[in-house]
Amino acid sequence: MKCSLCDASLGPVIVGSVHWRLVLNHNQNLLGKCFLATRRHFEEVSSLTEDEWLELHQQLAAAS
Repeated sequence: MKCSLCDASLGPVIVGSVHWRLVLNHNQNLLGKCFLATRRHFEEVSSLTEDEWLELHQQLAAAS
């Protein structure tokens, strides 16, 4: 079974970085609804690398 978040056609991508993509949700029941997706497949948050955690923190800090 293919992971829908790993699909290269996932989008539209609003902002991209080395490890993450900010993606506009197709369901816009709330205007501007989006989500952050990694660029690689993993099944547990504990599988994130140190670089991915660092960049996630930077992306969240930039958004606030």
